[in-house]
Amino acid sequence: MIAFDLGAMAYMWSPAGFQAPITWLLVAYFAAQAVLWGTNRMRDFDEHTILGGAVSVTPEGSLTASVAEPLICFKDLRVSMAAMTIGMAYMFAATQLVLS
Repeated sequence: MIAFDLGAMAYMWSPAGFQAPITWLLVAYFAAQAVLWGTNRMRDFDEHTILGGAVSVTPEGSLTASVAEPLICFKDLRVSMAAMTIGMAYMFAATQLVLS
């Protein structure tokens, strides 16, 4: 998701200008991301590892699995992150409407 967000920022500064289909897809993406942040569903995505965890056997013979550290800290970021993504969606929509 971070790569997609950074791609959206690069698109915003692209010299080719805003293309309506891409811009409206970004508006929808950021609106959906705001809903995920607002409902705290983003944490559910964060609990899954991307590359999987490592599995090992302890000296006692029990099986242990390690997982990656969560990317989202344990603070409640729902309101601020939802507001930020709504702001991104608004910025893309407003820019597209002004330029068309």
